[in-house]
Amino acid sequence: SEHVLGSVLCAPGCFSVYRCQAIRDVLPKYATNVECAEDFLIKDMGEDRWLCTLLIQCGWRIEYCAAAKNSTNCPDQFDEFFKQRRRWIVSTLANMMLIINKWSLIRKFNNQISVLFLLYQCFLLLSTLIGPCTVALLVSGGLSYSWGINSLVSIIIQLLIALFYILICLYAPQNYQLNIAKILTFFYAVIMCAVVVGTTIQIAQDLNVSVTTMFFGLLIGLFTTTALLHPTESFCLLSGCWYLLCLPAGFIVLILYSICNITDRSWGMDS
Repeated sequence: SEHVLGSVLCAPGCFSVYRCQAIRDVLPKYATNVECAEDFLIKDMGEDRWLCTLLIQCGWRIEYCAAAKNSTNCPDQFDEFFKQRRRWIVSTLANMMLIINKWSLIRKFNNQISVLFLLYQCFLLLSTLIGPCTVALLVSGGLSYSWGINSLVSIIIQLLIALFYILICLYAPQNYQLNIAKILTFFYAVIMCAVVVGTTIQIAQDLNVSVTTMFFGLLIGLFTTTALLHPTESFCLLSGCWYLLCLPAGFIVLILYSICNITDRSWGMDS
């Protein structure tokens, strides 16, 4: 989507080839020191994304090449995944807000970035910020359909769980935080099984339009359309069940873990 609407915003070094002229244009600013909290989030927590942001501000465009092939190490364990995403989430949000704030400057020096690109970034930022609340409502609605639990009660329980995990992340050691995250991930995965069943029954019975049914409809429609556009990779939809079960873990547990450890800049793959 970024490639079609304007420019790719994160091109990791292991997957990318940059023009020397482009690097020379941004290197002086890229090499500046961190002077405030905002700089820490933008520069130290995601240096590859920061580099891409500077390239776009200087008039360059980063393209995606579908024909290219490469490989690198990626997290294959729960702890590694959470540690890596801890950095990525905050750096993504920080650079996204920077692009939106500097939009007039970017448009002045880069005519390849469209207005649709700005709207897309605003949509992503908004969806990320309201994601935890949306998923909490999704779980609450599904539980009311499947087990008859009052929506307000389930929301309060989820809020207490979130507060409990926030306290764990603020005061407990790193390994303890991750162990609790594993427990919450399993807990939410079991709950999501009931949510999916309850929501399916509710949709089949009365076809009411609610937050839960709309979310599931958009989710299914998005991935179905993607599979139709990329038929050779449609087998990836088989992983959709895991994505669905781990949805609360990714939008609630991981977000809380990332924000509470916002000052930790250690690398996920090395620590």
